[in-house]
Amino acid sequence: MHIDHGREQIFEKGMASLDLSDLGVASPEGFAETLRDSRSLFRDHQWEDARALLDRVDPRLFFAEEARWKSIEPHWKRIRTIRRRAGFGDAKIGAGGIPSSVVWDVEAAYHDLLVAVGALPSLDLETLARRSLEARNRHQLRDIASAEATSISGRPAMTIKTWDRLSHGAARLSLFILSEGRLLRLDTGLGPFDELEGAFESVRASLALESSQGNGGGGA
Repeated sequence: MHIDHGREQIFEKGMASLDLSDLGVASPEGFAETLRDSRSLFRDHQWEDARALLDRVDPRLFFAEEARWKSIEPHWKRIRTIRRRAGFGDAKIGAGGIPSSVVWDVEAAYHDLLVAVGALPSLDLETLARRSLEARNRHQLRDIASAEATSISGRPAMTIKTWDRLSHGAARLSLFILSEGRLLRLDTGLGPFDELEGAFESVRASLALESSQGNGGGGA
């Protein structure tokens, strides 16, 4: 069974499940461009669209160290919660009339985020993959058992196997693909590992990525 959630595709067969997710932009330049586009929407009072655009970014990929994340987290939250902080309901979205103090507050948050993002180094695929796994497994005792560089449709890719740190059981597989500045991830979910591994390899072998140029969008 295939379940389409837009940026997340779920494949299920019996007790086994796989998730294919678009994790969003994977470069500081893409992050900064998204912030600028979001700020433009905010200035046009399109608050919902401004916040939705930020769904294309996982800031923890770039600010993985806790101290650096804490330094920008207030700015990120200020933008993400603009409607609630301004005290307006859905009916007021796009109607204008935002208090000047809130406008200044959010503008300052965009500015400070752009400054912080502008100082970020570019990240290679292995670093992005490891940070993504660390964020997902933040409250679990898991280690990387193996990592293998590969390619999918000419894009750099990496397959990583993780397991329980103590028992070396409960193995999971993840495939990361860097495609046109975005990070894609295929994960094994619940189910017997032998069955999941076969399904994972089958889906990985069938993946074909298209260029977004000229066709309005790319995908697998």
